Amino acid sequence: MKAFRFRLDPVVAVRRFELDRARAALGEAERAAANADERHQAWRERRSSSGEALVEAVAAGVRAGGLHSAATALVSLGQRVAEAEAGLVEARRSASMRREAALAARTRLRALERLRERAALVHRRDEARREQRDLDEIGALRAARARRLS
Repeated sequence: MKAFRFRLDPVVAVRRFELDRARAALGEAERAAANADERHQAWRERRSSSGEALVEAVAAGVRAGGLHSAATALVSLGQRVAEAEAGLVEARRSASMRREAALAARTRLRALERLRERAALVHRRDEARREQRDLDEIGALRAARARRLS
């Protein structure tokens, strides 16, 4: 029986490599998104506690200069939160794009793998037919030989 050889095996290897790279890039993008989410949460918590401190300062009757610096710090924290939120949105968008790229690479690889499976099936069928034809021919030769000998 002749061994099966798929002509596109080198292409399959390239597609597997592309899928591995896409999955690695997706992992990095998802880690970056998680880190951006943590930064965003941390800045939000700091802004919240700064806002609470400002309210407490007002309630305690802190003078205008102290209130101004607390309010300025609160505004600065608000800007940091906005920057962190923009970074989070960008990181999520990047992760989404990487996820789509990994899915596309997986789809391209699966298409070639299905083609390989079908080609292997056709090869096995052809080999089985050849083998059956050879067995039929051997059987016919033996039958003819047995008729001649009898």
